[in-house]
Amino acid sequence: MLKKLKCGELVFVLGTVLSALGIALQTKADIGISMVAAPAYILSLKIPVLSFGISECLVQCGLFILCCFITKKFAWRILWSFLVAIPYAGVLDCIMNIVSNIQLVSFVDRLFLFLIGTAVLAAGIAFYFRTNLPAQIYEMFVKVLSEYKNWNINKVKIIYDWISCIIAILMSLLFFKALRGIGFGTIICTLLNGPLIALCGKFLDKHMDFSPLIKGMQN
Repeated sequence: MLKKLKCGELVFVLGTVLSALGIALQTKADIGISMVAAPAYILSLKIPVLSFGISECLVQCGLFILCCFITKKFAWRILWSFLVAIPYAGVLDCIMNIVSNIQLVSFVDRLFLFLIGTAVLAAGIAFYFRTNLPAQIYEMFVKVLSEYKNWNINKVKIIYDWISCIIAILMSLLFFKALRGIGFGTIICTLLNGPLIALCGKFLDKHMDFSPLIKGMQN
């Protein structure tokens, strides 16, 4: 039996890079992106001075404030997740600049690129789920809210995703009077994301060891 590859905190780096790459590829395909990332993307389209990454930070800052308001206390876990989002934003902007050079000729090209982006994003999220460092603020917000209200976390996640989708649609119609960032690709991502994350997770658990390299590191 082959020895598992020890990743430790490296899994956070892999999660960051792959998640950013997946979102960037979906964005370049221009047939709809993940509903969770859509509000930040639409904000960056409306205010060109804001990059996609900076818009992500602003949206996540809003989530932090909302979480504190709902729980009526300072949420340290959410704060750490927000700080973790800063390097993610930088990586996202860098990769967005790189993929902007990709030439797409036909719809088939766009669909193919989108599917690759969806698979890469799922792998990135699977890595994130196994990190000992703070999770992305989107996941942490769902976790904190479900714990505070004693709600089922899976139901909270589903509701949160659809609220994000509705907000993105309203923002798009308000800003552009048309759908931007939301398309049938968003539906594809919603349907494929869960199964792909589970599939990637099984592969990672089989071949990699995620125990922390730095003693005492815990999410």
